[in-house]
Amino acid sequence: MPAGTVKAVDGVSFELARGKTLGIVGESGSGKTVLSRSIMRLNIGDNVHTTGSVTYDGKELVGRSVKEMQQLWGVELAMVFQDPMTSLNPVVKVGRQLTEHLRFHLGVSKSEARETAVQLLRSVKIPEPESRIDNYPHEMSGGMRQRVCIAIALACGPRLLFADEPTTALDVTVQHQILNLLDTQQQERFMSMVMVTHDLGVVAGRADEIIVMYAGKVVEKAPTSSLFSDMKHPYTEALLRSIPKVSQPKHTRLASILGRPPDLINPPKGCKFSPRCAYAQKKCHEEEPTLSAAAAPGHAFACHFPIGTDESRAAFERNLAEGLPVTLAAAGQSRFDDDLVSTNGGR
Repeated sequence: MPAGTVKAVDGVSFELARGKTLGIVGESGSGKTVLSRSIMRLNIGDNVHTTGSVTYDGKELVGRSVKEMQQLWGVELAMVFQDPMTSLNPVVKVGRQLTEHLRFHLGVSKSEARETAVQLLRSVKIPEPESRIDNYPHEMSGGMRQRVCIAIALACGPRLLFADEPTTALDVTVQHQILNLLDTQQQERFMSMVMVTHDLGVVAGRADEIIVMYAGKVVEKAPTSSLFSDMKHPYTEALLRSIPKVSQPKHTRLASILGRPPDLINPPKGCKFSPRCAYAQKKCHEEEPTLSAAAAPGHAFACHFPIGTDESRAAFERNLAEGLPVTLAAAGQSRFDDDLVSTNGGR
């Protein structure tokens, strides 16, 4: 029996100009991937219902059939998926996966497609592309498989690229290489990009604007510089605090956000983040906040007690005095950060 309707994405709205990068950040289950797949019209099952409007270059995408979208996939819109091992066909050589894509969309000959495929593999920094083109996916490392996925996504020169957690399961060095590769390809092609990630650190120096999602909704959006210099939502603050710092001593306990994301079939009343929020008051549990404009242009947030205000400081102190576990955990991490800054400053 169906359990109910899940609003995986609810009321998300944004604009993206040519050549710009948008970062979409949030925990697993926040709606990031569903949003990007919905824009691409990849969520088209019988149990999926999409409403609203998605306009790309003046064209309405919502309601288009798969056949109509095939004219845009690869040529105008493309996606780099999260796991290259499952997005590549394991029993087909990578060269064939590239050439089939080229021949379908561009109508080139088999020899031209192979030559272009080699050039694409070379452009994404795969060594010895002439031989690698005849490899199966399992004969490549995780980083090289992700480069193949990027090559396939960029093969037909799309103007908008979705990168869905493109560095998941890769080591730090390879992550850096993949992100730099995406940056280079974007600049060379003057391509727009939507980078989906759970890590604010990944988009800190790469996105022009950042949207923070929680429980399918936008809780904060701002130009990157405004978000990091004057963040307003407690969830954004908690995400930033959970990023490991190289300045921390060895074996330091990593900061985490207590609790878990809400059940979207039966979501809690009021602010969806309130059960996990260090600043939550009675109003937060009863009234859902709407996006409000901050002082900085383009900055909006959905919070009754935004970070940095007298109201939020008073709310934090009240929760601390009451011994609220979420607030005690946040206070402990804040004190550790302050002590670390003081210690480093005295060296």
